[in-house]
Amino acid sequence: MVNTKHKLKIMESKASMGGVHVIVFPYPIQGHINPMLQFSKQLASRGLYVTLATTSSFSSKFHDLKSSSITIETISDGSTEAATPGNFEEYMKKFDVVAPRSLTQLVEHKIGIGHNVRCLVYDSGIPWALDIAEKFDIEGASFFTQSCLVSLIFYQVHQGILSVPIEGPEICVPEMAFDARDVPSFVRRVGLHPCLEKLVINQFSNCGDANWRFFNTFDGLESKGEVYQKPIKGAHVLVLSYPLLGHINPMLQFSKRLASKGLKVTVITTTSISNQLCPQTMGESSSNLEFVRVYDGYEEEPNKVDVEAYLNRLRVSISRSLFKLLDYYKQNSIYFYPTPKMVIYDAFMPWVLQVVKKSGLEGASFFTQSCVVNSMYYHAYKGDLITSLSGSNLVSLPSIGSLLRVDDLPSFVSTPSLYANALVKVLLDQFSNLVEVNCLFVNTMDVLEIKVVDWMASQWPVKTIGPCIPSMYLDKRLANDKDYGLSLFKAQTDACIQWLDARETASVVYISMGSLASLGGEQMVEIAKGLEKCNKYFLWVVRALEVSKLPLNFKEKTSNKGLIVNWCPQLEVLAHHALGCFVTRCGWNSTLEAISLGVPMVAFPQWTDQPTNVKCIVDFWRTGVRVRVDDQGFLTSDELEFSIREVMEGERAKEIRSNATKWKQFTKEAMEEGGSSDRNIEELVAKLLSYS
Repeated sequence: MVNTKHKLKIMESKASMGGVHVIVFPYPIQGHINPMLQFSKQLASRGLYVTLATTSSFSSKFHDLKSSSITIETISDGSTEAATPGNFEEYMKKFDVVAPRSLTQLVEHKIGIGHNVRCLVYDSGIPWALDIAEKFDIEGASFFTQSCLVSLIFYQVHQGILSVPIEGPEICVPEMAFDARDVPSFVRRVGLHPCLEKLVINQFSNCGDANWRFFNTFDGLESKGEVYQKPIKGAHVLVLSYPLLGHINPMLQFSKRLASKGLKVTVITTTSISNQLCPQTMGESSSNLEFVRVYDGYEEEPNKVDVEAYLNRLRVSISRSLFKLLDYYKQNSIYFYPTPKMVIYDAFMPWVLQVVKKSGLEGASFFTQSCVVNSMYYHAYKGDLITSLSGSNLVSLPSIGSLLRVDDLPSFVSTPSLYANALVKVLLDQFSNLVEVNCLFVNTMDVLEIKVVDWMASQWPVKTIGPCIPSMYLDKRLANDKDYGLSLFKAQTDACIQWLDARETASVVYISMGSLASLGGEQMVEIAKGLEKCNKYFLWVVRALEVSKLPLNFKEKTSNKGLIVNWCPQLEVLAHHALGCFVTRCGWNSTLEAISLGVPMVAFPQWTDQPTNVKCIVDFWRTGVRVRVDDQGFLTSDELEFSIREVMEGERAKEIRSNATKWKQFTKEAMEEGGSSDRNIEELVAKLLSYS
């Protein structure tokens, strides 16, 4: 929105020696007349002559104005009584018939007696006044007496972007998302006041044709909710993640990188996950980041629901919400941000590409797991793995170049019968339309998986852009980017760091099974015994719901050696000099964090991609060991003790830590200026900026 004082000066500069005359016509309601009267005084104070047109039903309520430059003129509105809630419908019918004729006569009279009438400022609730301005070849200015945000919501309804009655618990406006109960009552409870509903929606029937649009607000108050601004140049990209934190965080980090390089980035989250997230710092790149929530069919994360039903509802709801959002940006590109050029979407949601293409945008798929894992899913999707698994415990794949055991494969591939068909389908369908994407981003770096990256690049337009972790732990080029920005749990940061500060270098065992894994009671007891046996300092993350599984008095018994917390700032912990090793299930995000920070790993994989990640950790990168478990996947205390000692004591430990340090340097180089991942990000930014 152009600064109000600047607008007034523009109008004032058009004054001639004869004096410029402005007619101001508010809707005959006190709450509309008052702000427009104050605006009239501002115009008059700058040398303009102002006529405030009031209606016959309201003029008696005016007191004398102490301004020689403002005159009050009464026009007929067809009523003798002012509008009230009880008679509003009847009043509006008369007003819309009589007032246009009366206002026309007033303008005609002023011009006829020689007044230099240049502009008609009319209440936005009286859109037909613009026709009168055009009839006399004078400028028309629409005056909105409500906030920009409220006006924006009404505008969305007028454009059909926001359907009424509202579907779902939330609506989203660029840079804002709020509960449906927070919207104006005319949108929330449709049909109670049809005349008023029509009035507020019809404000926008010809608003785009007005010469001016004034709002009774100021720029700083609603900088994120202004309806009319100067067109903004640049490039705009939307990023849509699958509603799981392990998918949101890497895509958010990628978004920060894009924003730091000058792109406007809209991060789209969904209702079922966003309400659970604890916002943290976003760093300096946040000025180019906005967050929009779209309805995914659920107000909260569904815990007890059929997987297939959940996924179907997710697809239908997000597709509908995303299409409306894209259409909204398209319709308002000259007022808001640059028109989006690309949607980067989670590979778990390939159907998003249909919506993107329908909207005329480019689509890029984002893979949150490793290239090795993704290549296995691709072979399973093509049917190549079925024969391999049926005849041998060893698997050879063209994309890998090494023999693998069946238990090295992702669990959804090695034992698909253990999972719902719909869930397995999500993983395999990532490849259903990759031939149509404009680009394919993977959260990895070239040197980490070079053979598989090269193979994938021969199939699709693959670009590695990772590791997608905060810049402060890699290249340090994004100021204050020290955490992901979102978390499911509140970390006990001070307690963890103060405790670690008191420990010697490489002396602490850090154990965390992540935000999803839930170990059985017997397994928790066995891990506790293993920690006692190895007699090393330990920091163990045990979520609140899991604490009851600990041995009786274990926390008190080991207080001189260990610290047990419900959640911790994992990146800060891994970066601490006291860390000796990381006992982990080896999800891809935790694996990348450990590699990026040079921490040896004790791998205890559970399911999904974890067995494959462990294969890479132990045999390809040699930065850790894999614990041995029995046929039921149970880890004994003796085995845990042995594995911890193996990565923290003796010659093998030195080799593992040396390799970990080497890979830490590689990750830093990939994200530094000119590094492999940085070049790929720069290439994308340059491409998008070339469109603007």
